[in-house]
Amino acid sequence: MEQNQYKALHDIPTLTELAALSLYSQSVTTQYAVLVRADSSSNHLDLGPLHNDVKAHCQAIIDNPDLLLGEEASNQTGALYGAPWERPEAFYAIHAMKASLPHLRELLIAMFKGALKTWEKFTPEFAADGLITSMTAEEKLRSWRPTTNDDCEGLCGDLRVCKRRCPSMTMAQFNSRRMHKGNNTAAYMEATYDEEQYRKLRGMARTRDAMGLEKQRLGDQGREDEEQATQKRTKRDAAKAKKAALASLLKDLKVILDPAILVQKPPKVKDIDLQLEWHRGFDEEVPKKSHLKNKASKMEALIAAVKRHNRNEAEVEDFTEQMEAASKDLEEEEEDDEEEELYRN
Repeated sequence: MEQNQYKALHDIPTLTELAALSLYSQSVTTQYAVLVRADSSSNHLDLGPLHNDVKAHCQAIIDNPDLLLGEEASNQTGALYGAPWERPEAFYAIHAMKASLPHLRELLIAMFKGALKTWEKFTPEFAADGLITSMTAEEKLRSWRPTTNDDCEGLCGDLRVCKRRCPSMTMAQFNSRRMHKGNNTAAYMEATYDEEQYRKLRGMARTRDAMGLEKQRLGDQGREDEEQATQKRTKRDAAKAKKAALASLLKDLKVILDPAILVQKPPKVKDIDLQLEWHRGFDEEVPKKSHLKNKASKMEALIAAVKRHNRNEAEVEDFTEQMEAASKDLEEEEEDDEEEELYRN
């Protein structure tokens, strides 16, 4: 693991990709996250202007990547709204090593183009003629939506932390604790409950505990996990058996390498498929089986594969002959040198 990490940190393509990711994060992602999380009462339906500014900023970087990569680049030119860098040391580290990353500029442009395309894809309702833009302020307020899904993610994170602290806590108890806190149940009980209600509540809790609901849930989960594992294992074994059967057929296959024979006496479709599978073993240009819809397209692909195979074989044979000739010439030169050396002596 350490060796792989070391290689990655000394691999120019990997470092270039990481640098581009970091610059996009500093320029757009962190700034956008700060703005949408600034006020929990903000309405997602009011984020249209922010999204437009993000897309305009991405286009500005595409048109002039020197806003992030130039010698005069700073947060004022490269960050959304000129906000301070979240990690300025990352920005300066990338500038210090950019001379060793020859393709950083092109990759940065490609990344921002992809990001802009994605922003356009996920914000069509905020367009000038979109549904949200045409809504009134009152309609937006009545249709209020949170700016993030942090509530959901926060609950999952709370469960993870809770399981780390109390591994044996049941799911029912976790949910009960969250509902008790979220609904302010303690204050309600203190204001309305008497001793008789507490007694009934404790009896209900003991009855519920005796039902073994968590044991049933864990059993159901275990059986489902086992079933999923069995299905995956069966599918994997079937794929292995299919691959072994195909390898056996290809091993005994009589390969046709003469295009004229294929044209004069076209094989059956299943035989064409086997011939193509043989070529796929070393020819990356052979189309996938799913891309060949009929016999005519399969025959065309097979003939092209045969021609490429024969051409490659001829090139290899010619190269081998050249190497043998060069080796023979070298041996003759060495013999002449030895004779000349003997003559001199």
